[in-house]
Amino acid sequence: MFIFNTKLLLIGIEGPVDLILTVVGAVTAVLVFAAATQGYFVARSRLWESAVLLLVAFSLFRPQYWIDMVQPPFKTVSFVEASPLIEAAPAMSDVRLIVRGETLEGDIKTRTVILPLGARAPLDDRLKSAGLVLRSEAEGVFVDDVVFKGPAEAAGVDFDWQIVSVELPQDQPNAYLVYFPTGLLLAGIWFVQRRRRED
Repeated sequence: MFIFNTKLLLIGIEGPVDLILTVVGAVTAVLVFAAATQGYFVARSRLWESAVLLLVAFSLFRPQYWIDMVQPPFKTVSFVEASPLIEAAPAMSDVRLIVRGETLEGDIKTRTVILPLGARAPLDDRLKSAGLVLRSEAEGVFVDDVVFKGPAEAAGVDFDWQIVSVELPQDQPNAYLVYFPTGLLLAGIWFVQRRRRED
């Protein structure tokens, strides 16, 4: 449960309402998961009803999954397009770079690294505080130098690696909106099973 939803560890909680919704969703998910695995909710569950209950439990455990499917948390843009945004980013914010290059073993790797930008400053100074000195070529933007013991070196970035793109955060709908269709599904199963039980 903690892996699915780190808010249960009070990470990223944004007030008492957020905490209450998280706890209520998690407790309900545990009960629904137990009902699905035991094959009994209001009445003996049919196979498709157990499958729906498992879907409900997952959605309550991890509502952000469905929001990410509708609206990804990040959009990918070129480094040139993102440069003004990186320079104007608030102090002590991070930048997500997708980099590609050859490792010491000779393998070509592509990875996403998150680097701190430090205080507000011109672009080159902010990147240097993140441990990078870049150069532009016709083929793209490349790492010209990696600051010794800097964040970029710690993240595994090396000389001559290419900055493939930058991931910028996007606004997303509130994850708790998933509770509405999930609640309707759960109410539907309850209604169907109750009618069957009464019959």
